Amino acid sequence: MRVLLLAAIPLFFVQLSSRTAETAGRSQPTVLSHVRLIDGTGAPAKEDVFVTIRDGKIAAITTAKSELPQGARVIDYSGKTVMPGLINAHGHLALVCGTQSSATCYTKDNVIAELRQYERYGVTSMLSLGVNRDLIYDVRAEQRAGQLDGASVYSADRGIGVPDAAPPLPHAPDQLYTPKTPAEARADVDAMASRHADFVKIWVDNLHGTSRRWIRQFTAP
Repeated sequence: MRVLLLAAIPLFFVQLSSRTAETAGRSQPTVLSHVRLIDGTGAPAKEDVFVTIRDGKIAAITTAKSELPQGARVIDYSGKTVMPGLINAHGHLALVCGTQSSATCYTKDNVIAELRQYERYGVTSMLSLGVNRDLIYDVRAEQRAGQLDGASVYSADRGIGVPDAAPPLPHAPDQLYTPKTPAEARADVDAMASRHADFVKIWVDNLHGTSRRWIRQFTAP
């Protein structure tokens, strides 16, 4: 099954991914004809549907060819499926280079490559929940300015872990906060807020029962 991915729900206000923007972003309406449509509501897939796109947004969905707008550019998408883009609400970027996990993997090139891979897989938005370097904000800014493709990224900044405990992920000092006092934790959150983080993440994890340090850290008077 070949799939054409659209970017977000609700379906009738959907921006196209970069792969179809060139075709469908013009003022001339574009019709994707004879597609299978999954609308994201839980309803059964609709077969042999015509999806009309105008100015980069879905303008109409019909099963009748006679209802297509005059002058539309019609593209035969027989055998392909149109659906809303998927959302990854918990992911981590650039932790692995090839098969090796290392803090050195977190580079702008690797972040962009992974966001593009997400988009190819149909994930059009992803939340990178911690262990991010500040360069993530340059990537986010370029995307929001329309200068960069790939899945739209949202960031929980570095995240707040526990000294010598969670999270058990490869990271450098500029990828994780490990406050030892409430005052340090507040300062870390202020720093994240200054960069306009989309979320704040705190790891509270005993690592499958192997560490009790996080309990002492968060319950000490």
